[in-house]
Amino acid sequence: METPWKKWIGMRVSADMTGKRSVEGIVIEAGADLLVMHDGERFVYMPLAHVQRVREAPVGEEAEAQAPAPAYRGEVASMERMLKAAEGRYVELQVGGSVLEGFVTAVRPDYLQIYTPLYPGLSIALKHVKWLVPHPAAYDPYPGAAIGASAKAVAGRQQPAESFREQVKLAEGRLALINVGGPAEIAGMVRQAGRGMVEIGDAGGESAYYMLDHLKSLYVPVM
Repeated sequence: METPWKKWIGMRVSADMTGKRSVEGIVIEAGADLLVMHDGERFVYMPLAHVQRVREAPVGEEAEAQAPAPAYRGEVASMERMLKAAEGRYVELQVGGSVLEGFVTAVRPDYLQIYTPLYPGLSIALKHVKWLVPHPAAYDPYPGAAIGASAKAVAGRQQPAESFREQVKLAEGRLALINVGGPAEIAGMVRQAGRGMVEIGDAGGESAYYMLDHLKSLYVPVM
């Protein structure tokens, strides 16, 4: 499907994102809900929901004449297809103001799960993913540590819920980390989740209530 973003393909642009962040590079692909850029070193996949402005960037002498073709060319007309192609790969995610990295072990309609040594089963709401950088299929961030093999084993055992709301609901009665890695990280017990809100209890017995739509990620430690 032709989109207004197609005219930028092959051009060097600066894309301003929500949260006062920007990415500069050559536009490789443009779908109905996805913009793919090459920033000189890697491919950056950006949901258009977070792109506020695109403008042509000045091209210096050091700029590339052409950017290489992305690993997922022909498969990334949409976020859905790109995420499916990312399953099993090591990715970098910009989520809110945090950068999260890990192997993608599961993809659901509104969230995905990644495996990291610290958080083996971190659920991330897709609506808060500002961009995704996939690494090559053979990429091993921790040589000799067999993290990739561990991620595959976990993926085979886990049974994530079909929606992020349901995943949060499953955490009721358990300790959890919410908004992992960000300035708004929350640790406590999920006492109740429903009607668009989540009740989190702290160690002192006090409760605070959070709007579910503002929860970016959820990690429930295995006890």
